[in-house]
Amino acid sequence: MMALLISSFTAVLIVVVLLASGVLDFQESFVMSLIALLSLSIFGFAASAWFLFGRAGRFPQPPDALYVRSTLHIPEDIGPPEVAFEWRNKAYADWFLSENRDLAIGETSQIPDRGPRAPAEG
Repeated sequence: MMALLISSFTAVLIVVVLLASGVLDFQESFVMSLIALLSLSIFGFAASAWFLFGRAGRFPQPPDALYVRSTLHIPEDIGPPEVAFEWRNKAYADWFLSENRDLAIGETSQIPDRGPRAPAEG
C-alpha cells in the first residue's frame, strides 16, 4: 500500500513540477504537451513502483499476512472433477456451502488446522 501511495505521490509531484515550471507550453501545442505530461507522470509512477515493490519483495511476509493467506486451503490430493475447500472459519464455510449448494457434494466437516496460528495480540 505504501509503495502505491508513494508512487502516486511521485506522479503527482512530476505533474505539479512540470506545470509550475512552464517547461510544457499548452498554448502552442496542447496535445503534445498533454502527451508529454502523461508520459512523464506514468514513467515516474512506474519507476518508483518498480523500485519500491522490488525492495519490499526481499523481506519475509509478516505473521498476520501468512495467517490471512492460510484462511483457505485447497488440497491437491483430490482429483478432478471435485475440489475440496478447507476454510478456517466455520461460519464462512457454512455460508460458502449454502451459496454453492447446487454444486456441492458433501457437507461441512471439522478437519485438523494446517496453517500457521493466529498472530499474537500485542
